[in-house]
Amino acid sequence: MAPNLPESGRKTANTIQLPYRHEKLPRLAEGSKIQKRAIPRRQQPASSNERLIYVSSSTPFIMMSTTAMIPYSDDPARGPRS
Repeated sequence: MAPNLPESGRKTANTIQLPYRHEKLPRLAEGSKIQKRAIPRRQQPASSNERLIYVSSSTPFIMMSTTAMIPYSDDPARGPRS
């Protein structure tokens, strides 16, 4: 026989019940505004040898091969691009 689970921990076919519920935040006061701000990042190195590449769910898969080619893109021995 299956063990009896408490009502808050019972799993059903369509939903999973969490053992706790979070409380909603209070509504904003009338006339309040929400403002986005920049994400703080570390300072870029002076030599700029380290590259920051941001990958998201919409980034094409070709980005992986491009990442491997970045060290060769700034090679001064190759001379200027034409």
